Amino acid sequence: MFSVQPLSLAARDAIEDLPTDFMTVTGSGKTLAMIFPLLLSPNKIAITVTPLKLLQRDHVHKFGQYGIPSITINHDTPHDQAL
Repeated sequence: MFSVQPLSLAARDAIEDLPTDFMTVTGSGKTLAMIFPLLLSPNKIAITVTPLKLLQRDHVHKFGQYGIPSITINHDTPHDQAL
């Protein structure tokens, strides 16, 4: 069992334009915590750092489901014909 309080505080900080970082277990809603502030303020930009390419692709897909444009920048970027 885990507490959602740290995640809630991180989401609040992001909404209030404070620098935010948080770490929690898999499946606890970190992606939604990144998406939610952008839904409330669509003119803002967020930078997320994700160490795995699979997670990067997953984030781009999930952000797109909410209508939030996003891209992945990694070692493969110079070879990406879509960019």
